[in-house]
Amino acid sequence: MDLGLVGAVSSGPYGQGCGPGGLADLEVAGEPVLGAVLDVRVGDVAALAPAGLYLSLAPAAMPLGECTLYLAAPQLALAVGMTYATGAWSLSLGLPPEPVLARLELYLQAAARTGPGLSDLGLTNGV
Repeated sequence: MDLGLVGAVSSGPYGQGCGPGGLADLEVAGEPVLGAVLDVRVGDVAALAPAGLYLSLAPAAMPLGECTLYLAAPQLALAVGMTYATGAWSLSLGLPPEPVLARLELYLQAAARTGPGLSDLGLTNGV
């Protein structure tokens, strides 16, 4: 996601989500401009399970079991929570209106339980 003041910015998915119980999915709606609010949605994960949204300043493609970690180190936990009974999780992410952040590239990925087992952790695609 390339942040900007207005226009000429981009946001899109890359890679594919995975997990023992299904394909976890991350979607971001809204234009990534400074001062805007983005709607973030994690889907296809276990109901009423822990989930987290993470941020990095660089992409990666590191195999992690049957999944792929799409964030380079270090990562910052932006939000943690519980998924809904529907097997989804959503939140609003406000982008600060600070001009110094213009043209900063940010990468997001979520982790969540995808099945009933303790080791059923899934990673979403990257955005």
